[in-house]
Amino acid sequence: WSEGEHNVTIWANDSAGNVGNTDVTFTIDATSPVVTVTSPSNNTNTTDGGLDITYSASDTNLDSCWYANDSMTTNTTLASCANITDVTWSEATHTVFVWANDSSGNEGSSDVTFTIDATSPVVTVTSPSNNSNSSSTSLNVMYNVIEDNREDCWYSNDSMLLNTTLTSCTDILTVTWSEGEHNVTIWANDSAGN
Repeated sequence: WSEGEHNVTIWANDSAGNVGNTDVTFTIDATSPVVTVTSPSNNTNTTDGGLDITYSASDTNLDSCWYANDSMTTNTTLASCANITDVTWSEATHTVFVWANDSSGNEGSSDVTFTIDATSPVVTVTSPSNNSNSSSTSLNVMYNVIEDNREDCWYSNDSMLLNTTLTSCTDILTVTWSEGEHNVTIWANDSAGN
């Protein structure tokens, strides 16, 4: 049988010319629903702990939708196949699976992985000490960045008119300092933009 609705009538007769019949209607549906997560994009990094998961589920005989995340131990029904808009996500990487089925029991699914990161990197100058004095014009400025998803580091000094990128977040090792007081500010960001 092809996919779709079928109406079948069956007749039988006997040797006396009596005829009987019966009808049956049935639907063949072997196509799974198509589920597509539309937002966020896969591998998104964001500070938004209330991030909404939007998706589309399409099927001629769509029946129900549900999702699970991270531990995959609990499925949550999505009434009327609504989007996921009432979750407060913890700071971590999450993987959300969305399923839909149709009235014939066919299932389709899609998943998305994203990271919630609302914590800014912690930048600490380790050398020289603040308000210290040195006779070296080639004084190195050493620092640490505490951040799991560190992306870039840069600094500015004195006039704060020019930022200098610190490739691979290396220490400041190549500046020849003039005599006088210097103010150095170091920044770091993470993949979520903190």
